[in-house]
Amino acid sequence: MAIAIADAVAAGFGLIRKRPGSVLVWGAVRTLYSFCAFALIAPLFLARLSDFLARVRDGVPPDPATIAGVQSANILLSIAGAFVGA
Repeated sequence: MAIAIADAVAAGFGLIRKRPGSVLVWGAVRTLYSFCAFALIAPLFLARLSDFLARVRDGVPPDPATIAGVQSANILLSIAGAFVGA
């Protein structure tokens, strides 16, 4: 079973033509989620980055738990983003 690329592209443009409001709402929801996710993760990331750089400057080995905390928050936001994008 082959996918007709032209039909798939035409279907996307057809949706924009038939229901422009729903496409705009979808885009607004995705954009709002991106801004909120950035607002949540940026302070956490910057705090961890400054701690990491201070430790490196002082010659102390970086703490892996510091980076793990940022990564776990990023994974949770990625999961939430998957639900928003679906």
